Amino acid sequence: MNVIDGQMSLFFNEPEATASEPGTQAEEPDFEEVVIRRKKKQKGKREDDLKGMPVTVIKHEMSEEELKEAFPDGKYKRLPDEVYKRLEFHPASFENHSHTA
Repeated sequence: MNVIDGQMSLFFNEPEATASEPGTQAEEPDFEEVVIRRKKKQKGKREDDLKGMPVTVIKHEMSEEELKEAFPDGKYKRLPDEVYKRLEFHPASFENHSHTA
């Protein structure tokens, strides 16, 4: 409870109580504008980072039997291989898996 101008008032939170007391208004702080300049990504950095690591190549291909079963009329087209690399972490070691589709 606070006593203001001879009256007793009840506040439920501290900011409300301190804001109503005379002479307790806090000044707003001055803010500085922070400018963050980011570097552009380097091309080929991922390849440079992975080049000394062992690579496990994992092929994702369908056998001739699977292709005949999926396309009984034989009308399918093989697309160029797409390779992506995923880094896997194993405690105390890394493996570089190269997936080819």
